[in-house]
Amino acid sequence: MKKIAFSLTALALGLAAMTVQAQERIRVGFMSPVTGPQAANGVDNRDGVLLAIKEINAKGMKIGGKPVVFELDINDDGADPKQGVQIAQSLSDK
Repeated sequence: MKKIAFSLTALALGLAAMTVQAQERIRVGFMSPVTGPQAANGVDNRDGVLLAIKEINAKGMKIGGKPVVFELDINDDGADPKQGVQIAQSLSDK
């Protein structure tokens, strides 16, 4: 009887493990001045995006039936156009 109970428990745990889906991580590239003279604007933008991502993740978004979690890839361009070009290139290369 103990063997049957153990087997049924193992089967139930195996089936439960099969129903748990791995979450896909989606990185969202973000570029804005978070330091320097324009930092106030950049920090507000960053905080707004972080809040939106937090709300979306809390709702449990699915894409193609698979659960996803969004992450923000924050990049500081310091309001410098030259840095902005480099960051944009690195984001597109990822």
